[in-house]
Amino acid sequence: MPTEKVHLLVDGHVHLYPFMAARTMLDAASANFLRSHDVLHDQPASRPPGGVLLVADPEGTKGFARLAAFRDDRPDRPWSQEHADSANLVFRRSDGAQVAAVRGQQLVTQEGLEVLTFGAAVPWAQLPLFTTVDRIAAAGGIAIIPWGAGKWLGRRGRLVTQLVRASAQRPDILLADNGVRPWCWSRVPQFEAAAETGVRLIAGTDPWPIRGEELRAGSYGFRVSLNCRPEGFAMALLRELRNPAGFFPLFGRRMSLRRFASNQVRLTLQQRQSRQR
Repeated sequence: MPTEKVHLLVDGHVHLYPFMAARTMLDAASANFLRSHDVLHDQPASRPPGGVLLVADPEGTKGFARLAAFRDDRPDRPWSQEHADSANLVFRRSDGAQVAAVRGQQLVTQEGLEVLTFGAAVPWAQLPLFTTVDRIAAAGGIAIIPWGAGKWLGRRGRLVTQLVRASAQRPDILLADNGVRPWCWSRVPQFEAAAETGVRLIAGTDPWPIRGEELRAGSYGFRVSLNCRPEGFAMALLRELRNPAGFFPLFGRRMSLRRFASNQVRLTLQQRQSRQR
């Protein structure tokens, strides 16, 4: 089957937690991708556009495996699985909507920083940041350091800046903006350093472990054009992310300050209740 040029919207930071329904996330992602497409092109899409979710599973969470096992038995616009392998899933809904998922991990470093990795399976050991990204590179993957509220400030923030300034010639290291970052939080020194050194930027929603957060999937991310077959999204996307000349325009919307504060309160209460059980 020949390859074709596909223009994709990619949510580069997705989690499917155990209490989140796979169908709900796929429906939400499809709707959000369509909304962003219409805004970008200032006209309705002639058919539902394709979108990709980069599923970065934290340790102990099997979101990609749950998507792989998902079978939609509802009569109303059911999803079917068109392709599945160890790295890539492609779903199509009966109305033509298509959503792909790419398998990844979310690692936590010794300093408490998050690192996403795609294209390689890496042990879950909590290692220093520089060691973590080197181990990912040695395994053939790409390392993505996503923005985190509070985590990119102070000592840890300076460490991320050090990594950015040391990674000018490394296409296997990227930064990621985050849909959790409130729209009014405008200045991020690490993004400024990345622009100076040529370290590239992608984006994703980063759903919080709170009910309803799966509805944000596909609402913030980056755009990319690939030459591939649908079942080849994973490898083609990884090749493009490794391409030092690759540039990925962002799309969508970040969280409001009000929702950010509300989620912080909800998460704190949820964690407190969990400890009391």
